[in-house]
Amino acid sequence: MPETGGEGSPAAARLEEVRAELRARGYLDSPLQRFLLRDVLRRQISRARTVLSLAVRVGLLGGPLVGLPVAAATFMVAEGQGGWTGFMLLALLLSTAFGLVLGVLEFLTALVLTMPWLQSTPGRASRLAARTAVVVSGLGVVYLALWWRARRAELGAAGWLDFLSLLLITVLALGLVRLTAVAGTLLVAQAAAARKAPRPARPRRRLLPLTLALAAAASAVVFLRWPEPAAPPPVVVRSPVAGRLLVLGIDGLGAAGVEAVQRRRLMPELADLMSSAAIRHLAPATGSSPPAVWTTYATGRDPAGHGVEGVQWHSLAGVPAPRQAGALVTALAQTADALLPLGRRLARRRPVSARIRRAPAVWEILAEQGMPVAVSHWWATSPLPDLPGCQASDRAFFLLEAGGDVTADIRPAAAARSWTARFPGWRAEVEPDVDASGGGRRQAGRAMLADRFHADHFFECLAARAPKAGFLYVWSVDVVRSTAGQGLPDLLAGAEQLNASALLVDGIIGRMRRAMREDDRLILILDPGRSGRGGDGLLVASGRGVAAGDGEALIEATRVMPTLLWLAGFPVPSRPAAGPVTNLLTPAARRRLPVRIVSGFGLPARPAMEGESSQEAETREYLRSLGYIE
Repeated sequence: MPETGGEGSPAAARLEEVRAELRARGYLDSPLQRFLLRDVLRRQISRARTVLSLAVRVGLLGGPLVGLPVAAATFMVAEGQGGWTGFMLLALLLSTAFGLVLGVLEFLTALVLTMPWLQSTPGRASRLAARTAVVVSGLGVVYLALWWRARRAELGAAGWLDFLSLLLITVLALGLVRLTAVAGTLLVAQAAAARKAPRPARPRRRLLPLTLALAAAASAVVFLRWPEPAAPPPVVVRSPVAGRLLVLGIDGLGAAGVEAVQRRRLMPELADLMSSAAIRHLAPATGSSPPAVWTTYATGRDPAGHGVEGVQWHSLAGVPAPRQAGALVTALAQTADALLPLGRRLARRRPVSARIRRAPAVWEILAEQGMPVAVSHWWATSPLPDLPGCQASDRAFFLLEAGGDVTADIRPAAAARSWTARFPGWRAEVEPDVDASGGGRRQAGRAMLADRFHADHFFECLAARAPKAGFLYVWSVDVVRSTAGQGLPDLLAGAEQLNASALLVDGIIGRMRRAMREDDRLILILDPGRSGRGGDGLLVASGRGVAAGDGEALIEATRVMPTLLWLAGFPVPSRPAAGPVTNLLTPAARRRLPVRIVSGFGLPARPAMEGESSQEAETREYLRSLGYIE
């Protein structure tokens, strides 16, 4: 509160007596405390300025105390990529972000401490500040211990950095306990200078036993019940399943779309298949983009669990580990990019990649158990791991079209060399069947070419490599529906392209049915895609032992992956808890294929993160040309 009177006034003398008494009790000894609390007892300073000064000074000191160690850890995890310039930029961004967080917290705390109801009783503010800081910090430590214990086996590089950030903030909060108590005492001393004698400060030594008790409790949680180190993926016994499991994912064709094409009799193969198939309706998957949705189907986890949230992800300069688009550090980097012409962007958008997927896909689990798999075109599969069988990633067609290196996107190496050599001839033969003239029609034509290539790759793989399971994804229907124009000519052209893409997909379904053997099972996953977001998808099963008919209850998208594992004869993981859709099969078939549970199948093996390449920029342009990036 502002004071009246000069240097020799009674109020000033009383204030100096309070200051001397606080120094005698050990307060205001260190230069750090004097710096942080400089404006708390200054005369002619308003309450608002006093509180703001304390918050700004805490932010200025606390931000680097947390930001610099986290930046150093991030830099080491990234193996020094980006050089010292990248490290300095990251340290600046992290220090700013953490400084803002700590400054806001201290501002709110100091604002509460200066309330009149606290100042009316000397000593109440300091006691409340100390108790609150210790309790909140202790809860933070216990929460971190429980969180770390629960997710220790799942933490990748980005997860460890998030944990380190939370831990350092908690440690810093514990270190600020005494500072907050001093601030409370000094703020009450302003009232004491106006003829309100303060009570003796609460002995500081009582904070130490409480802090040690909280640390001991956290240690007990973490170490006394410490989980065993993550074991390698278990080798499990496969239940006897005679045939193959073939999976076809069709984007842009949900329940409403199927009804529309059936009314127009555009897809006779699909209509004939569904007449004797088990049909279950899929609830809308979490996420708004095809990569997030189809990765959920493949991994059995929501985007928060598998890490693929969209067509693009963010990395900071020099640190290729993925960051969320809404994270504070990412927002600061984007703001700096918009305001400062640094010549090099701090926040970078990069196309979707298998490197950011934190959960294994169903085909990776099958391959880890020794089963050869055929995979073509599924989202978030580039670069490919070395799996038995044959695979083509979601970038394979684009790279072949651009004349790029496909050794990490088509496996095995012999298949990559073969397709590189014959792709120009294949395209010259197939392209006349697809109208690729300008505008949205060109987008649709390019998408249909990609579907045709991946279908040819997939069926060639089935014939040559004899895989036990196959997974093919097609997207042309979704691209056509999402890139339709507004005028009448564009609408007419879009309708024509939609018919063409429906016929192409129906032909792929026919090829699937002809490739099936007596004991095989065919699973269709139909999703409404971007233009039909919010509608129901369909899970369609055909083959030996399938219980034909339409189910009424909606099936969660996370249940697709356990269902595929179960149909392939393998146990399903206990996490997440969503189980397989067993009523796809008849009771007799279910008795021959019981549901078995394992704790999990480990984490996918991923190559190390790398800096942005020219190929990624070209991939973004490719996805933009198909309407996936605006």
